[in-house]
Amino acid sequence: MAKWQGAVLALASLVATGCDGESYPKEIPASADVHSYVGACVSIGGERPEGGGGRFLRKRNDGAEFGFSTEAESKAARFVMKPSDIGTYLFRDAEDRHLTSDGNILLRPERLESDVTTVDDEYSPGAEWALEISATDPTYHALRHLDSGRYLAMGGLVEDASEAALVALFPESDCVEFPELTLDAEGDVSPPVFEDGSLFGIVDTHSHLLSNFSFGGGGIFHGAPFHPLGVEHALGDCTPFHGQEGRRDLMGFAFDHGGGPDGLSQEDLLVGFITKQAPRFNHHSDGYPTFTTWPSANISSTHQAQYYK
Repeated sequence: MAKWQGAVLALASLVATGCDGESYPKEIPASADVHSYVGACVSIGGERPEGGGGRFLRKRNDGAEFGFSTEAESKAARFVMKPSDIGTYLFRDAEDRHLTSDGNILLRPERLESDVTTVDDEYSPGAEWALEISATDPTYHALRHLDSGRYLAMGGLVEDASEAALVALFPESDCVEFPELTLDAEGDVSPPVFEDGSLFGIVDTHSHLLSNFSFGGGGIFHGAPFHPLGVEHALGDCTPFHGQEGRRDLMGFAFDHGGGPDGLSQEDLLVGFITKQAPRFNHHSDGYPTFTTWPSANISSTHQAQYYK
């Protein structure tokens, strides 16, 4: 009987800690200021408010979802944290999958759709999370799902902040970079100087950074200097708005080509009016990361040519 009881206790211990005998590091990192995780590489640990041992967030169900598991930290998902607003973050794992939710379970989509890609101003992929101090233990964080307002818990999402998981963000390495524009442009600048020593140049003292709000009605002006989901959505392909070869961009076609040596003819204007698209190639539609044609402010009047970085 004693041997049988010992075996049961050993098995219970194994189940509680995970098959490899390790579930949570002994050292729990102190919860830092919620604004200090910009670009951080972390694994997400969670505990129930009533205790019972910590677990790590990892992929499950053939990789379609995330869930907490008692397996070791080495099996935990590694996330890079990208701010989408003040105190809110996107989480992207090492396989370029995203931490999202439908308000109940944790999903792991490969691609994030947005209001831009769906051409739906009300659309949101459920990928933004507000990082907060836990309501039950200030030494931990809590994650609030921005779309639903619900909190990350050990079994999904819950309404009550007091039932939210005690979240610990463990520093990790080997995260993938979140897609972003760089600041590493190179080139030689040779400003001319007049004989009297004065410098000739141009300064831009007035800039319409948010032109997309002023001239964006009906998808006329494509692109934005910022998007919560990143540059892929701020400066993505303009095909949903301007069509293949930019031929639905009639405003740009008329404005950018009308004054040149190959200006628009009456036939061009008539065809455009009847078919609601340009009679010939207008511009390449690809945006980030290739930018074949735009942004190029001197030849494109209907595309955003500025970005917040």
